[in-house]
Amino acid sequence: MKIKKFDYIMWLLIAVFGLCAYKTTNLLCYIIVFCLLLLYSVKVILSILVYWGNKKDTENPSFEKPTHPIVSQQKNNSMNEQENQNTDARITALENEVKRLTMLVDRIYSYTHLGIRKPSLDNPEVLSGADPIDVDAKLQELIRNRDVIGAAKRYVELTGVGLLEAKSAVQKLLN
Repeated sequence: MKIKKFDYIMWLLIAVFGLCAYKTTNLLCYIIVFCLLLLYSVKVILSILVYWGNKKDTENPSFEKPTHPIVSQQKNNSMNEQENQNTDARITALENEVKRLTMLVDRIYSYTHLGIRKPSLDNPEVLSGADPIDVDAKLQELIRNRDVIGAAKRYVELTGVGLLEAKSAVQKLLN
């Protein structure tokens, strides 16, 4: 199976919202992660079923060879075209659903009163779940210089948490 743009987008969304849910313990983030995982699992199941169906058709030993190869070849070609159209239609529907979910995610981030901030995508190590204080050199330098405000702002940029939460994380390191 090929890894397509859809897979990368889904993995990125799951990672971003998983990190958001982990850091903020916000119920909305958990719901979004659950929906994304459900959508991705449906896509994987459909891909496996299509692959299994194609493999089963080619490996069926009881399949009798047609007596009229030209007519049967035309039927097989039309059936393959129809299967490809069905598969393409399903993939297009899934891609449209990802676009819709991405728009919803962007809309959620636009509601500033919820206190959810979009995490920075500059540092992939932070998205992987690593502690930003251990990974980001600029943040470490700000902490060494005892710049609480600058370090808290950088922490917010990296993780998307609220300013109070970032300040308390920086204060723990300074004490």
